[in-house]
Amino acid sequence: MKHLGAGAFPLLRKLDLTNNQLTNAVGGILATSEFTEQLRELTLNHNDIGLAGITGLIAGRWTNLRSLSLARNPIGDSGIRWLADVPIVEGLRQLTLNMIGLTDKGFKVLVASPGIARLRTLNLYNNRVTDVGLRAIAASPYLDRLESISLFGCPVTETGIATLAESPQLPRLWKIEVDPSVLTAWIRVRLNQRFEAPFHSESQS
Repeated sequence: MKHLGAGAFPLLRKLDLTNNQLTNAVGGILATSEFTEQLRELTLNHNDIGLAGITGLIAGRWTNLRSLSLARNPIGDSGIRWLADVPIVEGLRQLTLNMIGLTDKGFKVLVASPGIARLRTLNLYNNRVTDVGLRAIAASPYLDRLESISLFGCPVTETGIATLAESPQLPRLWKIEVDPSVLTAWIRVRLNQRFEAPFHSESQS
């Protein structure tokens, strides 16, 4: 892993380090590597990266990063609060935070950050984000470019989904992925009333 700091990858644009038993040290190693400014996609799924790893990671110059995936790491609300207001998120179009121990408390900090203004896709699979978090999304002035959100495994209800669909702050939102139990007949009607074309929603099979 330390060899990544040697500047030996001048054409590197995409880096996937999923399931490599990486710890917090990887954050600082990546941040000080010479390819941070050229990388467009970074995937660190299924490792052991926590708060200390995030604080190290955000120190890098991630000028062109467009996709960041941190799924299945013990990041929690504290790590997301550090991530919310730093340059690493400012260019992101896609952010994946599946199974990181996120709750409404940390999520509200994230969606209140101007840094997320370019996000198109937000993946939150299997976190403890509830209707409270969905109301925060609906009220955020920074998510007007958001097109897709994944909420599989999150304890949300049809009321929370309706809040998203009816928000004037989310004019480009067209896709919501949720558990089948949330897609009641009532919410399907509400979704189709909100959009000129039938709303596209997906449930986990």
